[in-house]
Amino acid sequence: FPSVKYLLNQGHMSPDIVCLLRFLIAGLVLTPFSQKTTKEVRLAGTEIGLWISLGYVTQAISLQSVSSNKAAFICSLQVIVVPLIEILFGKKISLKLLSAAAFSLLGIVFLEYSPANQLSPPGINDLICFLQPLSFGISYVRIEDYLKR
Repeated sequence: FPSVKYLLNQGHMSPDIVCLLRFLIAGLVLTPFSQKTTKEVRLAGTEIGLWISLGYVTQAISLQSVSSNKAAFICSLQVIVVPLIEILFGKKISLKLLSAAAFSLLGIVFLEYSPANQLSPPGINDLICFLQPLSFGISYVRIEDYLKR
């Protein structure tokens, strides 16, 4: 979060350029490996990559006006987003998993919230930031779906 925030503020780069550079470099490095896969795997990778890209883009956009501490807190919520997405799609979630998600949320609150690090009430940019854990959560669920095939 701090490095992206630095590029946005000090590097005078827009969120779209920051994301473009991140994914362009990753794409160039990984392209040789993609040639040895099936069409089904490439399509699955494309879908998952789009979800993850959406997460990174919304994170970069929100970091223009949300503090990196608050963005880290919001983005940490992906821990609880995955079970919630699975519940929405009708998957039965064990009490053990729900308890783990609740304790994870509590842990995130303890890690991120302190008197020195006051979290302000949520605004529209926080909702944009929340698209990151939501997008990542969807990508995790989709990865699990593809691995079961």
